[in-house]
Parts: sequence; C-alpha cells; structure tokens
Amino acid sequence: MILKPSTPSDTSVPMPPIVAEMLALREENAALKQDIAELKRQLAWFRQHAFGSKSEKRPVEIPVAQLPLFAPAATPVAAPRVKALPSPTNAAKPPSCAPMTA
Repeated sequence: MILKPSTPSDTSVPMPPIVAEMLALREENAALKQDIAELKRQLAWFRQHAFGSKSEKRPVEIPVAQLPLFAPAATPVAAPRVKALPSPTNAAKPPSCAPMTA
C-alpha cells in the first residue's frame, strides 16, 4: 500500500522533511523510469540493425510503377559518335621530356 500525503488546505503548516524527500524521490523515480524506457527502445533499435535481418538478404520487391524502368527499350539507342583525336608526336613534347644523351 502506497501512502500519498494529503495536501492540507492551510499552507501555513510546513511539510515534514521526510514527506518532501519522499515526493522528490517519487519524481526522480518517475524520471528514471522514463529514461530506462527510452534506453530500452534505443537498445532494441541498435540490436535490430546490428543483428537483425540485413537488407541485402531480404527479397527484392520492385513496385509495379517501376517495372517499366527494367523493360528493354522499344527502340534501340545508337551509341554516340566520338571523334578520334590525333596521336601526339615527339615534336610536341616539351624540352624537359626529351631523352637524355650520354
């Protein structure tokens, strides 16, 4: 049985120190219980991400709206033409790259 202190209607009567301490401890207890619940939630999240099923192992489900993205193109696309560059010559090299003579 938990005893709750009654609040007197006359505020001139001081509260015994033991009752004030008990109320403070109850508030602290409630705050600590909230902290424990939050930490348990975080721990469950970390355990799921560390030891739970990985996304790579899950079967891939492609949404129906994205299926046309994987269908072959209706008309083949030609590769763009690339102009061949002329090959460099020895005359174009700077003097610092010239071979050394012994």
